[in-house]
Formats: sequence, C-alpha cells, structure tokens
Amino acid sequence: MLGHTSIKTTQTYSKVVDTKISNDMMSLKKNITKKHIISKAN
Repeated sequence: MLGHTSIKTTQTYSKVVDTKISNDMMSLKKNITKKHIISKAN
C-alpha cells in the first residue's frame, strides 16, 4: 500500500496513475511521430 488506511484509496490512485501514464505515453508517441515526419521532409 501507499500508506493509505484503505486499500480502496490506493486502488483509486493506482487507476488514476495508470490512466495518466497511458495518456502521457500516447502524447509522447504523437510528438515523436510528428517530429520524425518533419525531419524526413527536410
């Protein structure tokens, strides 16, 4: 546990973190793809 008194609190934070990481990774992939396409065009 992360120091929470309730496992449900830890589970809630875990879901939020997983979603945030997933969204951030998708954004990163899009940015890298865009930069790669731009660099190929030049």
